[in-house]
Amino acid sequence: MNLMIKGAVVGAALVATLMTNSAIAQDKPFDGTELTYWANLVFSDEANAAIEEAVGDWATENGVDVELVFVNGGDLNIKLGAAVSSGALPDLVDISTEWLPIYAAQDVFLSLNDTFAEIGEANGGWLGAAQTVGNTGTEDDPKITGIPFGVFANMLIYRTDVLEAAGITAPPATWNEFVDQAKQVKGTPGVSPLALALSNVGDANTQVAVMQSFGGRVADDDGKTVTIASDETRAYLEWIKDAWDADLFAPGVTTYDGGGDNQAFLSGQAVFVANIG
Repeated sequence: MNLMIKGAVVGAALVATLMTNSAIAQDKPFDGTELTYWANLVFSDEANAAIEEAVGDWATENGVDVELVFVNGGDLNIKLGAAVSSGALPDLVDISTEWLPIYAAQDVFLSLNDTFAEIGEANGGWLGAAQTVGNTGTEDDPKITGIPFGVFANMLIYRTDVLEAAGITAPPATWNEFVDQAKQVKGTPGVSPLALALSNVGDANTQVAVMQSFGGRVADDDGKTVTIASDETRAYLEWIKDAWDADLFAPGVTTYDGGGDNQAFLSGQAVFVANIG
C-alpha cells in the first residue's frame, strides 16, 4: 500500500496527474519541486529496476526531484518509527496495512478521501477489498490514509522439482498435509523443508493466519476480551511444535530479517515458504 505521510501529496509511482490535486499538509507545504519516496525493496532486481525507472520517468515528466530510497520491509517499522519520533518524515512511503492503523492513530498520514474518490472515478471504481483497506476511520465517517496499489492474499510458495522427486504431485491442501509433505522431502541434499519466518518481521505474521485457520483467536469480535488461551490455539501450537521437533525448519528462521525466508527460497535452500503476498 502506498501511503502519504504529512508533508506531501500523492504522486511518485501512482498517478502523475494527482500531484497537483491532492491535499497539502499545513506543516510542510509541497512546493512541486522535490519529494522523498521510501519504496519497498523487493527480492527481484528486475522489479526494483522497474520501480526506479517508473519513478524516474514520472519525475522527469513532472519536473519533480524525487529522492528514491529503497527500504527492506523488515526494517521499515524501525526506520519509520524513528522518523516519526524525530519529525524527519519522508513524503511518500510504501507500507503494509498491518502498520497503517498504528501510525494513522498518531496522525502522521494525510487524509486522502478526495484523492481516493478521484482515482476510483477515473478508473471505473475500486474493487470491493480495495475500498476498505486504506480506511482508518469508520464506514460512516471514512478517513482514507492510504492509496492501495495491490490487494493480495498470503501465499504458499514451493519447489515442484523437489516435491515431484519425492513422488508428490499436488501441493498440500491442509496444514497437516503441509507438514507431512515437508517430512517426506526432509533429507533432500542441500535444502531444508520449511523456511517459515518465526522472527519479529512481517512475514512471520503469516503464522497469525495459520493460528486463525485452526480456530484460534487473539480476541473476541468486540476486541475487548482476550481469547488466545483456547483449545484451538493449543492445536496450532502442537502443530508447529511437531514440525519443529521433526527438524523441518531451515537454520535461522527465528532470527530472519524481512528477507530471510525469501533469500532462503530464491537461493534454492528451502522447499516451502509461507509468505505475505
